[in-house]
Amino acid sequence: MRPKSTKQVAVNPSIVPVHRVPSAHLEWSNLKSPMFAAITAHVRSLPPTTNPSHPSWHEKMLMYDPIVLEDFTAHLNAQTNVRAWKRATKAQIKSWNNEMKKIGGEGAGCGENEVLVVERELEAWMVREWCESLGVCCVFGERKQGGARKGFY
Repeated sequence: MRPKSTKQVAVNPSIVPVHRVPSAHLEWSNLKSPMFAAITAHVRSLPPTTNPSHPSWHEKMLMYDPIVLEDFTAHLNAQTNVRAWKRATKAQIKSWNNEMKKIGGEGAGCGENEVLVVERELEAWMVREWCESLGVCCVFGERKQGGARKGFY
């Protein structure tokens, strides 16, 4: 899921790393398949739990328990390196290039059919599509505008 960085060196952690990827990797249709495979591999690799009151995500799915998308998305973002891409802004590219010049590295430039991107975390709609593709029961959690969800239907 992660591309090769422009160069592997020690970089200031406050600078957002900029990667060079083929422009096709920004399209959801091209990103979906490897992302879904990585999520599936992670879920299936979860060890079984010994406490039945706290099942793993995989066990919840096998029991047809509704998965709260926000919670599952937060778990995936914290426990895996599955990420999506978004185009890097001019400011991000400039700060990355300046940092690379300071440490003697090569700046980010792109060739034909390539774009400069930064990683972004998975979003609930992406995880929902994964759930729907495998028939996993999923629901959105409480709405931010107030009020609780009505139920699991």
